[in-house]
Amino acid sequence: MKTAQTEKLERVLRDAEKELRETLLRVLPAAATGGSNLFTNAEFNPSNLPQHRFRSDADGLLKTARQCVQLRKQIGAGVIGSVGYLFLQACEENSSRDEQRRGPRKLAAWLLGELGSGTLQRHQHGRLWRALGNRSRSADEHQSSITISAH
Repeated sequence: MKTAQTEKLERVLRDAEKELRETLLRVLPAAATGGSNLFTNAEFNPSNLPQHRFRSDADGLLKTARQCVQLRKQIGAGVIGSVGYLFLQACEENSSRDEQRRGPRKLAAWLLGELGSGTLQRHQHGRLWRALGNRSRSADEHQSSITISAH
């Protein structure tokens, strides 16, 4: 039986994921074609850009994605494949030094495809994992490697 607190957290999670998903679906098409980098922010900043060079919504997207992942962990819901997790994966790959990583346009197109195809609960294998240097990690190990904070 669910407690009132769990039900409240589930509602907050639903609202936060809906907001993140809708925002991403609105901005990703332009990012996929124009190259606007949604994935560089205060935490994932491989070129040490000054903050005024980030998109105005960059840190807000990061904060919402982290909130979604944290809420999922709190209520014991699966994290892998969720909208927040996928956004954080794209941020990680974008900041990777791996020469085979995808750039902002390809990451935006990939994330748009994931959000639009209804495969958010599907575990992602393949290029993204290799780009992050996680060839031998299991899904659970990779999930725990993403740092969750209450930014």
